[in-house]
Order: sequence, then C-alpha cells, then structure tokens
Amino acid sequence: MRDQLDLLAWEPPAIAADIVAFPQERNLGRARRVVDAVVTKRTQSSRQRYFDRVLFQLGSELEAAGLGASQINRELDAFTRAVNAELWRREARRQPGGRA
Repeated sequence: MRDQLDLLAWEPPAIAADIVAFPQERNLGRARRVVDAVVTKRTQSSRQRYFDRVLFQLGSELEAAGLGASQINRELDAFTRAVNAELWRREARRQPGGRA
C-alpha cells in the first residue's frame, strides 16, 4: 500500500528572483515634478530639505520593493543626476540665446 501525501505539509519551492527597478535616470516625470517644487522654495536650505525628503522617500520605496543597499544608492544617484539635468535644461532655456 502506498503512503498518502500530507497536502497540508506541502510548501511551494523557493524561487529566487531578481528585482529590477525602473531606471531612475529615466524617471523624468518625477524629476520634473521635483524641479517644479524646488524652484518655488525661497532659500537654499529649504530646497535642500525638500530634496532630501524626496530622496528619503524614493529610497524607502526602493527598499520596500526589495532592492539592496548598493542598488538603492545607484538609483538615488541616477535620480539626482536626472533632477540636475532638468535644472540645467530649464536654466539654459531661460538664458538669452540659450539652447533648449
């Protein structure tokens, strides 16, 4: 006679998966919204506090998604570059004779 399987003791096999975050250097919509908010701040310290909060929130979102610390840091650096590029683009557009 064959032994009956205990279906309540069964556990699915562990599957390893790589998590791929949306590349933050391409997150232009978010970068533009951040720049929109940053340019309305009156002082450099308020701009920096706001940007630090944005980076903290983004880092928390990436951590909750399961990314490791080194990948989170790379994505935060990429997002910072995207925001800086948007700031430069807007500044160039404001300059007389500037290219945009």
